[in-house]
Amino acid sequence: MSELELASESLLAMNRASTVLSETQLPPEPLEAYEQWIGTRSNANQPREFSFLPLVIEAVATASTVAATVSVWASLVEAMQKVARPAASARGHSGVDLSRKPFDPTSEKIRRLANELRSYSGFTDNWDGEGASSPDEGAINAALKFLNLVPVGVGAPNVMLLASGEPAFYWEVGGVYAEIGFDQHGQYYAYAERPNWPPVHIDDAPVKQGFPEKVFEIIRGKPLQLIVE
Repeated sequence: MSELELASESLLAMNRASTVLSETQLPPEPLEAYEQWIGTRSNANQPREFSFLPLVIEAVATASTVAATVSVWASLVEAMQKVARPAASARGHSGVDLSRKPFDPTSEKIRRLANELRSYSGFTDNWDGEGASSPDEGAINAALKFLNLVPVGVGAPNVMLLASGEPAFYWEVGGVYAEIGFDQHGQYYAYAERPNWPPVHIDDAPVKQGFPEKVFEIIRGKPLQLIVE
C-alpha cells in the first residue's frame, strides 16, 4: 500500500470515529484497520514515516476521555498530511481528493467481497427457508461492476442478499446507515441516513452512473478530505 493510500484510509478511519465521539470509547473498527496496517510493517516497502502508528493505536485505545481521543486523532491527521504532501508532489499530483479514489480491485478486501457475491449464484429459491427468491445473474454482475466504483472514502461495504434475490451493499457506523441494492437490469436503488440529515432515497439508477454523491456525503458527514497541493 502506498503512502497516499495509507493516508487516505487513515483519514477514513478517523472520520468514522468522529461519528461516535459522543461516546466514551472508540469503536473497534478503526483500531482493527490500523492493526492490519501495522501487521505489514515487516514489509520492506513500508515507508519509515509510518513507524509511529503502533504508538497511535495504543494512545487511542487507552484514551480515557473524549477530549483525549480527539487530541490523538488531530495529531494523526497532521502527521499523515505532512507525510503525504511530499509524496504526492513527487508524483506530480495537484488538488487530489483521495477519498473519491476507487478501491484497488486486486486488494484482499475487494476480492473477498467479490467472491462472496459470486457465491450467491449457487443459491436456489427458498435459500433462507422462508420463501426467498434465488439471485439473478444480472443482479450479481451489476453488483460486481459497482464494487469497482466504490470510493475508498466510504470504506469497503458489507454484502448481503435480500429475500427478493437482490444482492446489496450496506454501511453501518454509529447512527449512520446506507444501503445500495442491485437488480437484473443493471440498476441500483440507494438509501442512506445520518442523524440530523435528510435521508437520501434513489431508485432505478444505472450502475454506470457511479457511486451516488448524496450517499457519499451521508456516509462521510463532514468529510475529512486529504487535499495535496
